[in-house]
Amino acid sequence: QTKPWTFQIFLNAHNEIDSFSYTNMNDMEKIGSTDQVNVVVQWASMKGGDTKRLLVTKDNDTTKVTSVPIETLSPVDMGSADELVNFIKWGAEHFPADHYFVNVWDHGSGWHLKTRNNVGIRDISWDDRTGHSITTPQLANAIKQASVAINHKIDIYGSDACLMGMVEIAQEMAPAIDYFVGSEETEPAYGWP
Repeated sequence: QTKPWTFQIFLNAHNEIDSFSYTNMNDMEKIGSTDQVNVVVQWASMKGGDTKRLLVTKDNDTTKVTSVPIETLSPVDMGSADELVNFIKWGAEHFPADHYFVNVWDHGSGWHLKTRNNVGIRDISWDDRTGHSITTPQLANAIKQASVAINHKIDIYGSDACLMGMVEIAQEMAPAIDYFVGSEETEPAYGWP
């Protein structure tokens, strides 16, 4: 059934902020999906092992995640733009909507023209298992591919990650999104409420 909105959260906790991913999942479960909104998550947790795709359901238990996985994958590279595209396409296929909100949750360092001390700077979605991350051009390309897959622009793109609210990042994605949300400052480890 097509709903007005599908929220897709790419929740990458393949790093030291893993414990905060559980907080975020429990926060989402306080509201859950509704008759108007699908809340869909691809959640990769260091502690949890496998990567899970879930439709978030409402519950009142803030001590554990109770949403049942729809699909369980072997641990995937959450630092891969291709994996982000796969998730967005999967979400649009299984949870069609008139409008889409796509959010990437994890570390972010913004966009940089050069590297520091010949060490590459990781823009967003740091996967410490693989050492990979998604660069700004890769992110822009992923969002473009996703918008083609859903046959219109992504209505809202959000980076729930530090330092990603930069004009350079928004400009890269401008052709494929209507609205961009991000913080120009550092964010608390637990992310958005």
